[in-house]
Amino acid sequence: MVSVSYTNKELVEQGVLPEYALKGPTDSIAVTLNDFEVNGSNEDREWILSSRTNESGWTITGVISEDHYLWVSDFAANHNQYGVVAGNFEKTIYATSKEGLEHFVKYHKPKIWDYHDI
Repeated sequence: MVSVSYTNKELVEQGVLPEYALKGPTDSIAVTLNDFEVNGSNEDREWILSSRTNESGWTITGVISEDHYLWVSDFAANHNQYGVVAGNFEKTIYATSKEGLEHFVKYHKPKIWDYHDI
């Protein structure tokens, strides 16, 4: 059961994401997960739904996007102790608890980059 949600702006305001991760309506800042968070192999897996259980205990599922670079925008993750974290760091993240979200970000820090770089 998801009990909290945070917009990109709220994640920055609460210190979950750094200030430079703030997503404006027209800027090209990307706030995504690395592709290896959902794909533990070296196989090309772009545009395929992939899932991986990580050493942190989080099982993360998402579609790997590719355009000269690999990333995951939309994802769902679950953990036996911390529950669910899902969404898109550029828009809204839903979580069972703030503690669960903080644990997820501690072990699966979003990558912040510029879409114009690809």
